[in-house]
Amino acid sequence: MNAFAYFSPQVEQYIAMRNNVTPNEINVLLENNSECLPGNSRIIGRRCFVTAPNKREVWIEFKCIGLQNKKCKTVLKVEFVFDEQGLIRSKQGIAS
Repeated sequence: MNAFAYFSPQVEQYIAMRNNVTPNEINVLLENNSECLPGNSRIIGRRCFVTAPNKREVWIEFKCIGLQNKKCKTVLKVEFVFDEQGLIRSKQGIAS
């Protein structure tokens, strides 16, 4: 994934632990991931909830394999906030 295609030039929040990052920093974070192999995710129920003009919430199921051969499966609600160009300005898990 190339974060420049999806994220605003200045991202206010990326997941819970990253604030004020650039798409380049997100790319580096993903490339240097030492916790698990790239996983896959799917929207549960194929529904997206509009919670404000520039906010969307979805329930996703994320699956990955940890580098110590541990399987990971997480279900969480993710909130996306978009800028005026439709790029992601904030992405965070808000419930699990």
